[in-house]
Amino acid sequence: MDGSESRSVRLCLVTLIVLLAVTGCTRADKNPAPEPHPTTVVDTVTAHKVGDRFVVTAAVVRVTAARAVIVADADLPAGGLLVLGRHPDGLHETDLVTADGTIELFAFDRFKARYELADQRPYAPFEGRKILVADSVRSWA
Repeated sequence: MDGSESRSVRLCLVTLIVLLAVTGCTRADKNPAPEPHPTTVVDTVTAHKVGDRFVVTAAVVRVTAARAVIVADADLPAGGLLVLGRHPDGLHETDLVTADGTIELFAFDRFKARYELADQRPYAPFEGRKILVADSVRSWA
C-alpha cells in the first residue's frame, strides 16, 4: 500500500468514527416498553365476599339516618360505601370514622325497619350492591 492509499484509508476511518460519534451507534427501539398497568384490586369491597368481616376507615360524605352513613375513600367503590349501624351522635360530613362489621348485599326492604330508613331515594344507588353492616363505628373527629 503506498502513501496515498494509506492516507485515504485513514481518512475513511476517521470519517466513519466522526459519523458514528455524531449520529450515535445505537438503533432506535421500534417496540418501546409498554405502559405499566396496576394488577391489584383498588376497590377493597369488591375483593371481599358477602359475609366477610371488614374494617374500613373513611370520610363521611353523608349522614342519611340515625343508623346509616355513606363513607368514601380512594379504595372504596365509586359512589361510596353505605354503612348501617349505630354511629356516634353529631357525626358530620368529612368526619373520619372507622367501621367494623360484615359485608352484606343491600335491599331496602330488608334493612328499612331494622335501621329506620325512611326515604328510599338516598339508598337507591346501593340497591343490590355490597354494604357494611357495622357492629361498631368510631369517630376520629
